[in-house]
Amino acid sequence: MSISDDDDTATFVEREWIGQGRKYPAKDTPSFILRARNSKLSIPPESYNIFPSKDDTVATLLAFHLPTQSSNVNFISSTKWFSHDPPCANPRVLLERPIPSKAVLEELTAAFGQKWFDGCQSILDARFSSSDHNSECFPLWIISFWKMMVDIRYSQGIWRQSLDWCRSEAERRQRKADHDTVILLDEAAEKLQELPWDVKMDFERGMVNTLALSTFLGSGWMTDSHINMMVQVFAERLPRLKFANKILIAPLTFAYDINNVNRKLKLPKERWARTFLTRYERHIKAEKTQYLYFPLHVNGNHWIAGKIDFDKSTISYGDSFQGIFSRIPVSFDKLLCKWLKFAFNRTFETLGNCLKHAEQSDAHSCGLITANTIDHAIFGTPLWEQKYASRDRARWFLVFADRFFKHSKEVTDNILVETNADSLLANLDPTLLMGDHNFPELIEEALEELREVQPAGTSVPAPPAPEFNTRRVTIHISDLLNPLSPCDSDSYSEHTITSSSDETYSAHDEPESSSSAESEVTDNEKDTKRARHHDSDGVQGGSRSATASKTLRKQMKAGTHQPRSGSYWAWQCKIREVDTKVAFKGEDAGGVRVWQARCSNCGGWQQAKEPGDSTRFRNHYQRCINKPSKALKNVPTIQSLFTKIANPARKRTKTSRRQSASVPCPGITSRNDNRVPRYLQRTSTAGGGSRALYVIAKEEYGKLFSELEDVDDQQHILDIQYQERKWNNDHDNLRVFSTSCEKSVISSSERPPPCSKCASVLASASFKAILRKGPVQDQGNLRYVPLRFRNTVLGKLFTKYHNLEGILQEDSKTSPFIRIAQAFLQGKLKDREVFSGLVEAMADQLDREERGKGMQNFQYAPAWVEMCQILRDISPQSYEALRKHIQMPTARSHRMKRGKQPRFPMEINDRTFDLVQDQLKLLRYDGHVALSCDDTKLLPSYRLYWDKEDETHYLVGGSEGKLKVADPDQVQRVLDNANSRKASKVRLWCLTIPIVKVTPIIVAVLPIPDNLTAEDLFPLLKKVLDGLMDRGIRVVSYACDGTEVERKVQRMLLDLGTKVERVVKNPFPNRPDTVYRFTKYRQQAICIVQDSKHALKTFRNNLFSGARLLTIGNTTAAYRRIRQMLEDQGCPIPKRDVEKLDRQDDNAACRLFSAGVLKHLIEHHRDNSLGEIIYLFVFGELIDAFQNRTLKHDERIRLALRARYFLDAWTTYIDVCQYDKSRHHLSREALDICDILIESLLALVVIHRDHVEGLAPLFPWLHSSEPCEHVFGSARQIVKDFTFLDFIFMIPKLRIKLREAVLYAKVSNPKATAVGYAITYFDYAGINILDAADFPPDEVFDTMGKAAAEDVESLMGLLGVNLVQLYRIKNLPRALIRPTFPPISSWYYRHADIDDSEDESNEGFNNIADDDTELDEPEELVAADIQHLIAQDSHAPVTRSNALDSKMETLAVAALSVATDDAMRLNRFVEEGDEQLEDIMAEEYQHVAEMRDQLATHSRQARVRLADVQLDQSQLLSSVIHRPAAPHHQLNLDSLVQLREAHQTKNAALGLRTREAAPSRAISDADATRKVIRDQMEMVLRSADERRGVGTGLERAHRWRESAQGGRNGVVDGKSALAPSAGNTANAVAVAETTAKQVERKRKNALKKGGLVGSPFEIAIDARVTPFRPLQLDDYGIVFTYLGLRIGRIITMYSKTGGKNGKHAAITDSSNISAISYMGLQIFENHHANHFSAYPEVTVIINTNQFALIPPIRFLMVMPAAAISLQPDGGFHVNNEYMVHFLRFKTLESELEGVIKAYNARGKNKKNATGIPEEDGNGGGMDD
Repeated sequence: MSISDDDDTATFVEREWIGQGRKYPAKDTPSFILRARNSKLSIPPESYNIFPSKDDTVATLLAFHLPTQSSNVNFISSTKWFSHDPPCANPRVLLERPIPSKAVLEELTAAFGQKWFDGCQSILDARFSSSDHNSECFPLWIISFWKMMVDIRYSQGIWRQSLDWCRSEAERRQRKADHDTVILLDEAAEKLQELPWDVKMDFERGMVNTLALSTFLGSGWMTDSHINMMVQVFAERLPRLKFANKILIAPLTFAYDINNVNRKLKLPKERWARTFLTRYERHIKAEKTQYLYFPLHVNGNHWIAGKIDFDKSTISYGDSFQGIFSRIPVSFDKLLCKWLKFAFNRTFETLGNCLKHAEQSDAHSCGLITANTIDHAIFGTPLWEQKYASRDRARWFLVFADRFFKHSKEVTDNILVETNADSLLANLDPTLLMGDHNFPELIEEALEELREVQPAGTSVPAPPAPEFNTRRVTIHISDLLNPLSPCDSDSYSEHTITSSSDETYSAHDEPESSSSAESEVTDNEKDTKRARHHDSDGVQGGSRSATASKTLRKQMKAGTHQPRSGSYWAWQCKIREVDTKVAFKGEDAGGVRVWQARCSNCGGWQQAKEPGDSTRFRNHYQRCINKPSKALKNVPTIQSLFTKIANPARKRTKTSRRQSASVPCPGITSRNDNRVPRYLQRTSTAGGGSRALYVIAKEEYGKLFSELEDVDDQQHILDIQYQERKWNNDHDNLRVFSTSCEKSVISSSERPPPCSKCASVLASASFKAILRKGPVQDQGNLRYVPLRFRNTVLGKLFTKYHNLEGILQEDSKTSPFIRIAQAFLQGKLKDREVFSGLVEAMADQLDREERGKGMQNFQYAPAWVEMCQILRDISPQSYEALRKHIQMPTARSHRMKRGKQPRFPMEINDRTFDLVQDQLKLLRYDGHVALSCDDTKLLPSYRLYWDKEDETHYLVGGSEGKLKVADPDQVQRVLDNANSRKASKVRLWCLTIPIVKVTPIIVAVLPIPDNLTAEDLFPLLKKVLDGLMDRGIRVVSYACDGTEVERKVQRMLLDLGTKVERVVKNPFPNRPDTVYRFTKYRQQAICIVQDSKHALKTFRNNLFSGARLLTIGNTTAAYRRIRQMLEDQGCPIPKRDVEKLDRQDDNAACRLFSAGVLKHLIEHHRDNSLGEIIYLFVFGELIDAFQNRTLKHDERIRLALRARYFLDAWTTYIDVCQYDKSRHHLSREALDICDILIESLLALVVIHRDHVEGLAPLFPWLHSSEPCEHVFGSARQIVKDFTFLDFIFMIPKLRIKLREAVLYAKVSNPKATAVGYAITYFDYAGINILDAADFPPDEVFDTMGKAAAEDVESLMGLLGVNLVQLYRIKNLPRALIRPTFPPISSWYYRHADIDDSEDESNEGFNNIADDDTELDEPEELVAADIQHLIAQDSHAPVTRSNALDSKMETLAVAALSVATDDAMRLNRFVEEGDEQLEDIMAEEYQHVAEMRDQLATHSRQARVRLADVQLDQSQLLSSVIHRPAAPHHQLNLDSLVQLREAHQTKNAALGLRTREAAPSRAISDADATRKVIRDQMEMVLRSADERRGVGTGLERAHRWRESAQGGRNGVVDGKSALAPSAGNTANAVAVAETTAKQVERKRKNALKKGGLVGSPFEIAIDARVTPFRPLQLDDYGIVFTYLGLRIGRIITMYSKTGGKNGKHAAITDSSNISAISYMGLQIFENHHANHFSAYPEVTVIINTNQFALIPPIRFLMVMPAAAISLQPDGGFHVNNEYMVHFLRFKTLESELEGVIKAYNARGKNKKNATGIPEEDGNGGGMDD
């Protein structure tokens, strides 16, 4: 579509545009279309008058009723809101409905243009629309109507918040007997209600409205307008003083212009004379001003005052911040001093923060204190006091309110209305509109000049207008008194409106020259050309600009053009910006202006195309500067200019230049090419440049050189090559000479160039090719260098000079010692550290003996010392015998080494906390910290060390602590007496400091056994807390993982102090409130926190668990749908995340809950995966409330409360439907973790807001146990299986590794798979300190709670649950809900007549492994296994063969070698890098200091928060968004994806699968060796026992055809299941088949005992499941429940993978019903005839589906697909054949009860051959 540029006069004709298939031009929309669009969206007067007028009083505004605005997630596409039907509904109906959310209004506005062009005439409220759309058709302008409602609600919220503040503050001050303040607040509340709510005031030329006054009544932050208003009041009071002429008070425009002074000073002289700063300079000089006071905005968030004393030439500042946060604005001060020096020709001294001022103790009063500082300095007003802060705010409000009532008639119209000239204002600097009380005429002068300067017909785009009232925006004045005219528009850039932060402003910023003016003229040329053509789709006619341009050209050509004053000057300005040395012709003889300019480069005159045009000159100059100048031939070259600049002395002194002389040729050196030394150091040849040998040989003999057999012939070729050399190599001096070098050159330079012959070599292709070769990468390849390139003569001479000639003798080649030496030199023995240490020791011994020196202070290699220590520990006698022949450390040396006191305490004592305190002091940090705790497995082992202070040995590694050992040879006796037990775990406490790039501090470590209870662990925690608090360390949170014991310890911590409870009220009636708790222990607020990443894995494992069927409304969430997703093309996650998953894999969990997975499910599986979609969305959002780096705290609160209300609704649904919570809800552990997470986030915000002194940013992701995991992971990188003593020795140096990771942000690879913990807590990318330190008030908690509740209302509606109805049912008496049917939960529990003591299995569910909560230790301790196997080998039978004994000994020695390697690695780690610790502390101190500065910069400024309008309960009920009426596939779920994309972490976004293969966990050589040793040891021991154990079972298969292990014979789609691989998998399958047969017999016996006979018995034996008809997902079957006989559709099936403790693996089919452990089904109930409904009576009250998780004994018969006929209502019909079977089983319900009872009856618990109890032989625990 082509549209004419003449759109100012064009008319929009609807029949040409509407309904004609046109595309709406959303970009660069023509003005005539915009006018028509605005007209279409304009609210008619009769509807506009519904709302309060802006000059109505605030009381009238607040009395006007408006509904709340919905914050629901939008699931309906914007296209569904438009209709082609004419409007017919009354808009007043919308006054009783919730306003659509902000997102919906934005989508409707964006979609309006195209829908309007498509012919849509009305808008439907899709949230409430019924099938009769005509009854809900509103006019198109209803979009503006809704927006008007939003704007008025916004204003209502502001004014209501101010009024509530007045009343609450008055009550608070009344309690403090501050009657003066109460009177002012009451008066302010009264005046507020009389004030017009949004009319102009006489500030900033009428640009400030009364709405801005609401900020004074509250804790809002002062904006630019507020500061200017207060300063203007001071200026009006100033004339009352006697010395008024000595004082000048400047508004913010002064500071803005100072920030732009660098750019201003570069303006031409005539433009500088018209600047705002020049006005101040003249005024100060003329009036002899003594003091200038001004406000200043610094750091983007803080107000301070400034003062210039012109008599004393000093500058002072008044900053209300104190201490480290108080400092002068350095950048601004430099710019100010620069201007003062320029304007007054003297230097001013900055005195610092010495202007008398009040001190700020809150985060929002700096603006008021700045005004008070100026007020105090000039008028002597008392300094501001914190206790009277509300009085000061009320006083200022009354000042402006009284002023408004007094001067309201004097308020002038806004300058926009005055001028009525948009084309002029488009070129005016927006900040000029603010005005300046010192120069009120400035704006008029600027406008008058614009009228004179602006050429006719030009239109300049308006710069973006600043926002003055709605938020804090800092504005620069780019040109005061020299406003943007056409000559300035070229330089209009981002500097016009920028931040005035003195810390971010760059003093060297230059104005960016643009080509906007050129573009304008070029566009005009194009407009002229386009105007000549007629476009059928556009509007006919030429544009005004084209017509005006044509007229100007004619006038200029005829010499009749008379430019207005200023336009010719404006043209010259444009040209000068292109060429600063340009010349102009001026006027001709007749006095007519000549539009010609002379290029300074070529001297030619260029004629303008038309008056005011600079395009031709600009294009000419750009072409001309690329050619040499014709006019200035004698101008020196650029090179000579640089030479003169670099060597100014040579320019002045002619004698300093050297005379030309003949000097030796220097050859080709690194000065000519820096690759020459590399070439010479790489080659040993004497020269080069000749042809290749094979070329010469081919020419001489017709053969290749390698084919020549005669030695003389070969030498002949070599001689020819030698003579053909083009250059010779000088290796000693690293130079190259030509073979025909001229020997000398004539040069006057100190560094003469090479001669012409050498220069030709440098330029030759062959030499360049040689230089391009890189250095030798592998030094080992040097041995392949041909002999002819090795100079053996020089080599032998070199060895003789150094007395090494024996090495090269022929007989030395066979010497083993020479070979060893060569191996050392070649690096072949670099990994043989023990042997190297031995050789070094022997060599040092010989050296000392030759020099007659003793063996004192003999230094051994660490590896050799460790080996000697191990040998001595094994046998001291053998060690001493060996020491006589080999140089080895003495026993005393070993004691001294062991005497190295570990620098970290082995127990919790005073030194533990002193170390922490010392580190914090070094960092100069006294803020709040987060405490975390975790434990990990140890290699159980005792170790001795010598304590120098106590002068005794200690034995460490026991759970009771270190044991004193008087005699190292009596260790076993000490152990026996102490009854010691080896510690199997180490418990670690860490402190995390919320500062960027500061590593966690290790507080304490203790060895513990693995069976400690919460009662045992809590005293340890209390001891740590007390020790930290005794030293003034403020702990605000305690985090740990989610185990049962750890959570119990946390609950005990809450009970330790005074428990504080806070409540967030549920916005809907009869629904549970959110209660969150923390404790105040020793006056310190502490909350408990769960590790959020651990929680995410828990949610993932719940979803994947085979122990539950998560049921939510009409849907379920299960592993099956996620597994099916893997088969899709473009699946965003790898199979390893779902199959054979690592339950500790953080990356896998992060990817699963990412926006990418959500988007994939919505696009490919939305019809059957709605449960998974909502599940992943809600809990992914909850975790990202902690993990996201950029979210504001109010949004984090919303995400947490959304999860809270969702869980409440889900739990209520489970209770109302009486589902078994343990089978259909999250696990008990997951629910507990979720509760702690939600409460902790809310508590952290409140604690940081109310209970932490000073500036306290909150980074929620730091409050976790991740630092502890990082410490453990770093330790295992050094020694995989470490002992407690190893860990103690590593701690000081672990800080180095942690520091390295933190400093370089070495986060885990997000794409990696099966890597366990992914450490990301030190990733601070994207954080905003201001947001992190900005905490919302309690009102925002309620606002976010309301938004979250509405979100859940929509989400549950998607799942088919109406929450209003659900909670009404819940609050009814239980008897009224379901009087006839037993609960669904009874399906899983025995009847009362069954003895519970005899049956605890609940139909086998008691034996189902609930594998979704407890996360096991990820690291297996292979070393511990090897120790156990060696101990087991000591009891090996005597009859074992010698070969096996020998093999076992070899493996034991190999294990000893690996242990030695670990010890040596640990020793190196501990010994190296001590000096790095001091560097780390210095670096971290610097980061702490930087954070202090940032906290000062981004202080906790209280933003203006608009509390939502408080509604009564009826209004809240009216805001409920009902369940969407559209089917799932018609709903727009993209908003869920958009929210996840906005909230997910960087790792989640980057971790999704791409074509690149993701790296897996790296395994070290030592780990691999250990595993080989362990496996071979186990093989030896198994062969001795002559039996082989059963494998661990088959994991989930690689393909999604996963048959049950005991039922793999089924044929699906004509294919059988893959045969199991050999080994453990085959063993597991064999065992499963045996188990299935046992369960099959048990099933048959139960059917007989229950009384089934005949056909029902034959059917129920195998449920008609055979290899030819296997049971598959989505099959239908007859099932028996406690509610009676039903038909179920199979959703999920599981099969147990091992014995009683095996896990339940998801399967797709089974050829044996008894091979299934249990199945999840949707239940259908027979209502009438052969119809089965999807809404059984048990759930029909809430109109949802019913689901069940049953054992296979309750599955009676599978039905073919042909027997089912699906119906539109979600139910189905059953054909007559299978209806007969159903009715027959229906008559046998009493017998089926007996079958279940017989099946669940316990037997004699005999063990079968597989070792599995017979009643549990089904592998699924189905006994009843």
